[in-house]
Amino acid sequence: MKKISSLILICAAFCMTGCTRESTEADPPSPEPGEWYRIVKTDTLANTLITETQIGSKLNLGYDMIRISFLYRSGQDSTVLSGCVCWPANADTCSEIWLENHPTAIRWDECPTQSVMPGMLQGSFRRAVYVGADYQGIGLSKELDQPYFNTTLIARQSIDCLKTALTVLRDRGMALRKDFVTYNFGYSLGGAVSLGVAREIEADPGLQDIVHLKKSFCGGGPYDQTALFRKYLSAPDEPLEYPIEFLAGIKSILYSSPSFAERFSEQDLLSDRLYRSGISQLLETKEYTAPQLNRMLLDVGYGTLGSMVSADLTDTGSAMHEALLQELGKLDLTTGWSPRIPVLFYHSRSDMTVPVECLESVITHMPDNPDIDCIFIDSSDHYQTGISFYTNLVYGLFKLD
Repeated sequence: MKKISSLILICAAFCMTGCTRESTEADPPSPEPGEWYRIVKTDTLANTLITETQIGSKLNLGYDMIRISFLYRSGQDSTVLSGCVCWPANADTCSEIWLENHPTAIRWDECPTQSVMPGMLQGSFRRAVYVGADYQGIGLSKELDQPYFNTTLIARQSIDCLKTALTVLRDRGMALRKDFVTYNFGYSLGGAVSLGVAREIEADPGLQDIVHLKKSFCGGGPYDQTALFRKYLSAPDEPLEYPIEFLAGIKSILYSSPSFAERFSEQDLLSDRLYRSGISQLLETKEYTAPQLNRMLLDVGYGTLGSMVSADLTDTGSAMHEALLQELGKLDLTTGWSPRIPVLFYHSRSDMTVPVECLESVITHMPDNPDIDCIFIDSSDHYQTGISFYTNLVYGLFKLD
């Protein structure tokens, strides 16, 4: 998915401080997600820096935000990941949490612990708590594989980050009102992760008792990845707006499904020339942005899906094609449930990066749900729709209930 690059500023280099919640340096033997953490940095984001980064003007409109970046554990295997929590510097209590799930990050530092993110502006404006998880494989977990489009896994990790943030707030004496509410939001890949967060919370009433989810805002997301890939696989010779999306997506399937990876390798899935080009290896370094890698792909002639993948993958009768769609179906967020906590969707009918079929799948599988609100934009590309999504959110143009 396209990164909203104009909305992000790379901040000062990250440093480990060695601070720890425990009285010793030893990690607890079997930490529960959301309980163990280690603080690695505390800094203050001036509200003028936040506004300059996000809206292009150094305006004194909000509040300075204290940011605490931390390591936390997630999942049954206690994977160590990084994330952050921010709150207004002059506040001793807050009534809102804004949980941001950011767009696809290709370079390791395109994440909340390393950058100023759009949701930090929301926290500054609304005098609210901000929480953001670095996705697995970026931030301080950059040595790990990236799950990219495994939105269910990323959503669970985002929830564990939120639970950890609640612990950090408690330990730092930052009070939340008993009736506090959490808003969950994101655009592009973050839109799909946000829907995954909503699904996970609704599936666990005990979790809702902890996080108090009030509403989710999902913009331009690949909620049904079968619909996304089927759209592009059906027209392999059409020019791609965002070719790195498919290379990252293929890696995601190989990472998420060991059984699929046993049958098909990356070399099997990619065209021979792309596999030999070394661009896949550059993606794995996490030292390049998506625009840089997209330019590399286009410069060497990978402007269509047909030029990037093997002929078997686009052959609708092949075992590889069928197996890929089956794996993508496992990542589908549009079936098997229907929201009871309100969700607002925002999508462009002209989106050539995440086709509108992804949202149409939500409507098809969750018909007549009064807790779903869909806003469609015409004649706007993925990037511009992202700017519109965040603008509507920050300036209060979306209903919060």
